[in-house]
Amino acid sequence: MKSRRIDAINTLIQLQMEQEKYRARNPEYAADLSLLPVRKDGDVYLSVEGDYLIELLESSSTRFGISAVAVTGGRQEKDICQNYIIDENGPVIQGDVQRRCWNL
Repeated sequence: MKSRRIDAINTLIQLQMEQEKYRARNPEYAADLSLLPVRKDGDVYLSVEGDYLIELLESSSTRFGISAVAVTGGRQEKDICQNYIIDENGPVIQGDVQRRCWNL
């Protein structure tokens, strides 16, 4: 499970870079994940390997937040690292568990 956490981390870091590219060409960050290169399966957005659901939490001209949450019933469901968040400043760390999950 630990080795598959990189799926969430890499996906969020890539989306952070894509948000910055989008913001460089527009007056605000992308307000919809469909404007960014992210895997879509039906009505949901997924990490590259499909182990995490990706959700845009907020978006404005100065801020954005994106989360990755382990897919229910998926390979990461029992991992202690269920939820990752990244914003315009990088990983959002909430406690020691999150620090370990992000390998910081």
